[in-house]
Amino acid sequence: MKKTETLFHARTGVIALAAIATVGISHDANAQGFLGGLFKKNKKSNADDVATVNPPGTDTLPTTTVESNSKRSKPSNPRTVLTSGQLSAQEAAASQVLAKAQAEEGAASYGKAFGTYKGLVKSYPRTQSAAEAQYKMGEMRQAEGNDKKAFEEYQELITVYKNSKRFTDALNRQFGIAEKLRGATKKGFGGIGAAIQPSRLVEMFQQIANSAPYTDFAPRALLNIGYIHSEQRDQALAIMAFQQVADSYQNTDFASEAQFQVFKLRGQMAKKSFSPVEDRAQEEAGMDFVGKNPDDKRASDVKAELGQIEDRKLDKLFNIGRFYESREQYKSAAVYYRKIVEHPGSTRYNDAKERLSALTAVDPSLATAPRPGVIAVAPQQIALPGEEPAAAPESGSGGLKKMFSGFGKKEEVAEEASYLGPPPPTIKTKKPSMRTSNDNVIPIPNDDPVTGN
Repeated sequence: MKKTETLFHARTGVIALAAIATVGISHDANAQGFLGGLFKKNKKSNADDVATVNPPGTDTLPTTTVESNSKRSKPSNPRTVLTSGQLSAQEAAASQVLAKAQAEEGAASYGKAFGTYKGLVKSYPRTQSAAEAQYKMGEMRQAEGNDKKAFEEYQELITVYKNSKRFTDALNRQFGIAEKLRGATKKGFGGIGAAIQPSRLVEMFQQIANSAPYTDFAPRALLNIGYIHSEQRDQALAIMAFQQVADSYQNTDFASEAQFQVFKLRGQMAKKSFSPVEDRAQEEAGMDFVGKNPDDKRASDVKAELGQIEDRKLDKLFNIGRFYESREQYKSAAVYYRKIVEHPGSTRYNDAKERLSALTAVDPSLATAPRPGVIAVAPQQIALPGEEPAAAPESGSGGLKKMFSGFGKKEEVAEEASYLGPPPPTIKTKKPSMRTSNDNVIPIPNDDPVTGN
């Protein structure tokens, strides 16, 4: 029974379709409407549909409308080689379309004008009028307050029409947009809800720098990238941006500003670090600035701060000495105090002398410093509080035993002889900073400089 019904419905369907096909010659619209209901598909938008924008000052967003475009010539293939005659003909036609768009814009028909500009660029992309139309599209986007979209329209001109007389104007507009967005008061929380994300702002300035590397726009854009990273407290990326300006645009005001910013950022990093490497990096940046900009009004301030760097380094040495002294490792403490007294007039000079005198009273042997190149080795390791003293080395240990005593043992950072000072913080409490030189000085030392060798 079911099989018979299925065959009946199938035959009925075939008959219906045949009838439609027969009547379709005289009733084509009805047939299409019936078939359209059976096989409904989304209509594909016309490739020549024109987007329009509302006049400046309106509150609603730009809308998209469909205009009849049957009379418009098809867009030319950008890869097709045009003869001089063909190009001249396109220039003439494009010029007429440009005049029409400008008239529409002058009559405050902004939606029509934008659509005409867009159609011109699409139909005559190789003409000078197309470059002008592309620039006008950016202007109109900017006038309606859509700065991000305007930036993209200007970028299209910069990328496609590099020889346009509007090239510099577009760059200037882009830079103004990026600086406006950077100064927006709406910062959001952690970047969320801000007028623009810092990463996107960096991309904008980087696009400007890449578009015109041999103009003033490039170093100005790179300086802004450095400022943005600095505001985000990413000193490493900020220094990279500033250093690029200093290296690529030497003997300019942009380079002077970049060198000064590197000096200031190096100082921020050095003040938070126990490592003398960071102090040395700031010293080098400061001397570089003063050497290349002796007449800069900031040079005197940099020189004054360079003097403070030396005091800061000696202050770190004094704190390391106090660390060892608090653990009754007096010979190690004396090493650092002696380094300080080599600098008479320093802020820690008298303190170091006083501590050396106190240590000599406890251990008279500390009155005489070891000869250069000779490291005194105690017969037994001095233990830290709460630790068992290390056993004295066995007598008669041969060279082979000494050679293979550390074989297969994993080398720990704390065992390196180059460590000087208190134990380093663990990775959980402090992110390790990137090294700035190839020397073997390791920040925040851990081994005793006397008994640990």
